Amino acid sequence: FPGEFESKDGRVVTTADAGKAAVAARYWRVIDAVVFGTGSDDGLPGVAEVVPRIGGQLETASAMAFVNDALHATRVAYDRDVWPQADRDVTAQVSAFDAIPPDSRDAAMRFILETAGVASAPARIDLLLVPRVPGKEGMTVRTPGGLVVVIGVDKYRGSDLAEVAVHEATHVIDATAGEGALFDKLRVALRAAHRPAFEVEQVPHVCMFVLAAEAVRRAIDPSHVDIGQTFGAYARGLEPLRAIVEPELVKRIAGRDLDATVAAIVAGVSART
Repeated sequence: FPGEFESKDGRVVTTADAGKAAVAARYWRVIDAVVFGTGSDDGLPGVAEVVPRIGGQLETASAMAFVNDALHATRVAYDRDVWPQADRDVTAQVSAFDAIPPDSRDAAMRFILETAGVASAPARIDLLLVPRVPGKEGMTVRTPGGLVVVIGVDKYRGSDLAEVAVHEATHVIDATAGEGALFDKLRVALRAAHRPAFEVEQVPHVCMFVLAAEAVRRAIDPSHVDIGQTFGAYARGLEPLRAIVEPELVKRIAGRDLDATVAAIVAGVSART
């Protein structure tokens, strides 16, 4: 086991200073990303050929062998004890999502595209529903085959699941929307206003929260309540941004110009400090 780790900013973290547990956590975080990026355990042996050593210190081949053995050992117990019920749960949620009329789902996505000023969108968005996602229950990930939305169904049901699907699909759309769309315009304007990185990242994200919830209310379930509210995302530091963003998006939905909306949001955020 190596005694030090070079961080992203070039700082060397040693076991003497940080303790072995902290260094080990950093290494396994990197390995976790590498493992996930392969797309399947079949690709693990190939990692050692592409990345013989991580950070010039960690031997990739032995790490991948360790992970591969662990995956196969745990899969036996998972298939026996966990998967049968999990499979039923996922199948039920997929069926419930499929039961939403396609026209309603399309209308929700059209609302996002039109409000955000997105000129072109991917022909399809891949949705993967799984029993559970550690940490946050919805995410958009890059895989060897492209962007995939992954949602853990043990947390969300009904219109909540629909909002997460629309929200994460908006992340995929954002990745290909280009400079003319709301989200990128906001990032550019916020950087130009010298706003902190947190706001550059989270102001467009809050827009996605607000728009996805409104899309579900308009097209799928009029009684739906924002998951940002019911599951606490707004309360975890985003409520001040939501209070600025939402009224401006209401005006945008009513017909206000996209650039005027961006300017108003950035002005509101800049007035905070």
